[in-house]
Amino acid sequence: MIGRVWNLVWLATALVVSASSAQCASGNEGSTTPCYLEPLLGLPPSPDSRIIPWGSPGIVNGTSTCCTSLDEVRAGIDNVDQQLLKLLSQRAALVKEATRFKSTRDKVNDPTRNAQVIERAINNSVNVHLPQVIADSVYTAIINSSVQFELCVFDSFGIEAR
Repeated sequence: MIGRVWNLVWLATALVVSASSAQCASGNEGSTTPCYLEPLLGLPPSPDSRIIPWGSPGIVNGTSTCCTSLDEVRAGIDNVDQQLLKLLSQRAALVKEATRFKSTRDKVNDPTRNAQVIERAINNSVNVHLPQVIADSVYTAIINSSVQFELCVFDSFGIEAR
């Protein structure tokens, strides 16, 4: 159970970071381009000590700067977290519904479909300015957790009648 909770916490954090990146595109993106490809380049650690805030302010929806303080960034992250939880809840409800259409436990996990979902997420990530490594990791975690959830739903269906 703790492992599942940790996976969801990690997933939410990764999605928040990626959603923030999509909304707050930096003015000096060119230097971060390698961070959006998969696999990530092996960049050496930066020994720089920087005056805070460093870099250019991000732009929200192409109209205004994103954030003027770390507190403002964190408030935005908290907002995105709430949206992510709602979306993950909707996805889980659909996963539960999909179980009704599977006649045997063996049909719950469909590796071909799972690979298609993950591949589509990786391919579409560039369209929403999401690093491919995040899309891959997040969707792999979503699929793995969803399969476990769906197996539980399948196994528990009709348990009252047994």
